[in-house]
Amino acid sequence: MVDKIQSKVFNYGNEKEASWLPPFPDKNNSGCFYWDKETQTFREGRPPNPNPQLGVAPMVITDSMQPTYHEGAGRLVESRQEWDRLDKETGCLTFGSIKEPRKLMDQAVKETKKELKQDRRKASVEALRMVRSNPREIRQKLNKQAEKQAEVAKKSGLTKLIKDSGVNI
Repeated sequence: MVDKIQSKVFNYGNEKEASWLPPFPDKNNSGCFYWDKETQTFREGRPPNPNPQLGVAPMVITDSMQPTYHEGAGRLVESRQEWDRLDKETGCLTFGSIKEPRKLMDQAVKETKKELKQDRRKASVEALRMVRSNPREIRQKLNKQAEKQAEVAKKSGLTKLIKDSGVNI
């Protein structure tokens, strides 16, 4: 009877297999190994830190900048985020702006657009309410309008074209 089960991976030196892993070190206490590029072997422990300066960041990103006069706002600015916000608010496009400012609209133009949108919504809701309340009457109005259009088409000599397109007159 076999007292130990070994997988094929741990039987090193099989001549028929080409890419076996190199054997682990003899003392396998920690269970953590790394590949040492210099000696081309497995080593016990963790790899050495590639950055020997501990606690020092390679780069620091800050929002501050030298105080600069913003032409649109008319004051000194010390923050990049505030500079971009002032660009948007004043509608200025300054050298180094991240985004183009949105175009300022007159308050009157905004109000007229809003009123027009509300009027269109009210008209569509009213038309829908009328269709749902009297569908037969609306159908009759549409048929009358279609008859008028057919008469105009007959007067203008378009009956042949209309019949060719498949519309019954």
